[in-house]
Amino acid sequence: MIDSVCRWFRSKSLSVLIFLTISLTFVCAGFAVWKYWYQFHAFGLSDSTEKWGQFGDFIGGVLNPLLGLASIIIVCVTLYTTSKFGAKQSFETLLFELIKIHRENLFSIEIVYPENSVKGRQCFDDFLDEIRWNYDHEVYDDTGNNSANRLTDSVNKFFDDFNNQNELGHYYRNLYLIFKHIDESFVLSKVEKTKYAKIVRAQMSSAETNFLFFNCMSKRGTAFKRFIEEYSLLQGLNSELLGNLGVDNTVLFSLFDGKAYEDH
Repeated sequence: MIDSVCRWFRSKSLSVLIFLTISLTFVCAGFAVWKYWYQFHAFGLSDSTEKWGQFGDFIGGVLNPLLGLASIIIVCVTLYTTSKFGAKQSFETLLFELIKIHRENLFSIEIVYPENSVKGRQCFDDFLDEIRWNYDHEVYDDTGNNSANRLTDSVNKFFDDFNNQNELGHYYRNLYLIFKHIDESFVLSKVEKTKYAKIVRAQMSSAETNFLFFNCMSKRGTAFKRFIEEYSLLQGLNSELLGNLGVDNTVLFSLFDGKAYEDH
């Protein structure tokens, strides 16, 4: 409610404040005159300066506090809207700087092979191959069957690797900070937070979205899970990719609340 009023004031600017002040003055003055005449039956114009003085004192006594209160309210609303507008500008400046850093982090990721190297978004396909290798050859559960637990262990093995931490640690820490910055902002409504989260989500490729799923399966990415579910960061997740791992998709999708996969 307050946000709506403030946005309305800000959009109409000073002209609205002047109009409201003048209107309030006339309304209060008219009410004071009517009340004086009604209360004291002072209809008609008096020739007595004493009565005119009394009338002036009455009008001043009624109007001055009301106009003072109206002025205070208008000043407070103006200061509030101005400070909030400035805070939102500061929020956006930091947000887009973090997005810029996110892109720099993304393109700094590199996998070096003996004969070639892979950089940027293409690395996530190779990272996925490593998780698949862990699942097929390195990790087994007690029953020897395919399971979500086995996949989780494979993911943890991947993220525990020092080289992988070195390549992806700064990427996910900054991405987490971006959504934390949005979520904890006191100047944004819930709708606005969702809008900014969508802007960030739009910067991520399908491969990044797919791998975000695995990051939050790991013990290092559990704190990120609440943002994934709150802002539907897995919307557009490639279900075929999960199916290729040999684990029932129903089991995997149940690891996150259904909201994580919806388009909000």
